[in-house]
Amino acid sequence: MRVTPTRWAWDRVTWSSHCGNCIANCAYRLYLDDGRVVYEEVSGDMPAYDGVPDMNPLGCQKGAAWQAQLDGGDRLHHPLRRVGERGSGEWERIGWDDAFNTIADAVIDAIEAEGPNSIMVDEGAEGGLLTSLAKGRFVNSLDAIALDSNATVSDIHLGQWMTFGTLLGGSSADDTFHSDVILIWNANPAFTRIPYFHYLPEARYRGAHVVLIAPDYSPSAMHCDQFVSVVPGSDAALGLAMAQVILDENLADLDFVRSQTDLPLLVKVGDGHFLRESDMQEGGRDDRFYAWAGGLRSRWTRPVSRVSDRTARSHSTSTEAARWISSTARVPRSRPPSPCYASASRAMHPRAPRRSAECTPTRSDRSRG
Repeated sequence: MRVTPTRWAWDRVTWSSHCGNCIANCAYRLYLDDGRVVYEEVSGDMPAYDGVPDMNPLGCQKGAAWQAQLDGGDRLHHPLRRVGERGSGEWERIGWDDAFNTIADAVIDAIEAEGPNSIMVDEGAEGGLLTSLAKGRFVNSLDAIALDSNATVSDIHLGQWMTFGTLLGGSSADDTFHSDVILIWNANPAFTRIPYFHYLPEARYRGAHVVLIAPDYSPSAMHCDQFVSVVPGSDAALGLAMAQVILDENLADLDFVRSQTDLPLLVKVGDGHFLRESDMQEGGRDDRFYAWAGGLRSRWTRPVSRVSDRTARSHSTSTEAARWISSTARVPRSRPPSPCYASASRAMHPRAPRRSAECTPTRSDRSRG
């Protein structure tokens, strides 16, 4: 047995990956000496498909660094208890029994004083899929509160969930190459999507228009055709302003939005909420919505019922008049800009919402890219 393994001395080669919750899950060859990783490299043998660049090398520095982190000085191997002021960095090592007893006492005190909902558990960004199972079992047994692990690592997509009814969507990363317009919203894929980032410049080479919307000029910005600097907190206003431009100028693919989004669902004129089965009949469900009869078949994941104009009017006395949501979203061009559009305009260049919505690259844009 070698006392000090070296990079170029190994006795076995195997396959592995790194973070199980990473969307890429890159394949790596691991070179081991007496069971210890001494070197690793990306596989580089991902298959190629006609019409798109292949995914190779499919790896990143973050994954390759796991080898060093196994024995790194920052890795915790035992419990620590803070002994100084918060942020002072003063800790002391304690035993596992002491740590478990301290946590158990705190949990019992919290339940007795405020109830189980006063306990919140966050597994952290390095938790991963395996620790989430243990966290879930612990939290459920106590009836405590747990933060969504996807939200912890900024991977939760509320817009996707609210609009399409699914947590994740879309095709594989290489399909980015086929896009004509790519919006990068509050993201920095040059640092956070390293294995797939090459598809952005490759898509631009094919002719795609790439827009980055963010408060900061990140390393990804230099690879985009258009950078929209927004004031933190103004994203919703910008999004609504862009939606208004798309609807006002008939840029929307209405067949798509009617069949794939929540736009065909009926809303109540009085409060703007979706018309639900519970509004139409006693004991009705809250997760069943309505759309106009005669329209395209909805692919909304939750149950959708079809109602006619006559049916909606017959219930207007007991519920409220309903209207197709896309109709309520339209604003005539003769009217002044909506408050959302005005708010967005004050938070960025006045033409930014319109140019972002239209996404019409010019020759000068290309020459600067």
